[in-house]
Amino acid sequence: MFNYSTKRIEYLFNGDDTVIKKFLKKYFFKQNPYVQSYYRTPNIKFKRTSAEQAEWDKCKNDIVYFAESYFWINNISTLTVELIKLHPYQRKILKTYTEGKTIICNSRQMGITTMNEIYALWSLLFNTQYIQIVTDPINAHYDFMDMIRSNYVKMPYHMQKGVTRFNKHEVICDDYSRITDSRFKMSDRIDAVKYFLMIIDNAAYLHKADLVDIERKLKFNIKAIITSTPNGYNEFYKLWLDSINANHFKLNPMKLLWYENPNYTDHWADQMLKNMGQKSFDEEISLKFINKSN
Repeated sequence: MFNYSTKRIEYLFNGDDTVIKKFLKKYFFKQNPYVQSYYRTPNIKFKRTSAEQAEWDKCKNDIVYFAESYFWINNISTLTVELIKLHPYQRKILKTYTEGKTIICNSRQMGITTMNEIYALWSLLFNTQYIQIVTDPINAHYDFMDMIRSNYVKMPYHMQKGVTRFNKHEVICDDYSRITDSRFKMSDRIDAVKYFLMIIDNAAYLHKADLVDIERKLKFNIKAIITSTPNGYNEFYKLWLDSINANHFKLNPMKLLWYENPNYTDHWADQMLKNMGQKSFDEEISLKFINKSN
């Protein structure tokens, strides 16, 4: 079958928009109603140039390079959309994610959800994986998937996979890799799913039943990223404690305190203490597990 190239596809967007070009655009691209853009049609035979293949390989082998080259975020201060600039601690987090199961106990406002979004998109593009997103509150699923979709359509054509489904709950590619939110229940036969990855964001705030179910799935040979601030002596606390002691689930523990963010100063911490109160500050900023029954 004929292999298409970037040069041929770019031709569609140069010069006048003829009838044949309009027809071919519909062949190569599908329109995304959620972020008002286009993504690659499934099962297109596409040949990368040597430079494109080198770039693809570099992104696959270096998640930090991928993030800073292709992941866009909303800058609230300037009201613009810009490529992310990672802090040293964020680079460390992304590299740790690629090495194995990870559990992070983190202070608030450290950009951990963004790190999880980057890792999810990178895994979807460069690995054949079934990725499930679990987060709280429930509407956070939509925000997470919005970031995945909006960044996917910004990727160059040669970096994308063909897409068979693209909606607010899941993205499915033509190589059967997919990312889905926890609205879709996974099969009990997790051990039969190759390259299964769970990303549990804000884990300490999930219902106990959900966390118990996650513990059950961790017994299978799956990859897991679990992140949260403390929220009492709940199942997240048990997972965290286990990771630094017996480590039955083989989770690599990371503790991430506020002062690792170079933008946060003692003045910032003082303001947070004033706004939050001592108990909330101790828990959500200083990472102290507190008995909620008192």
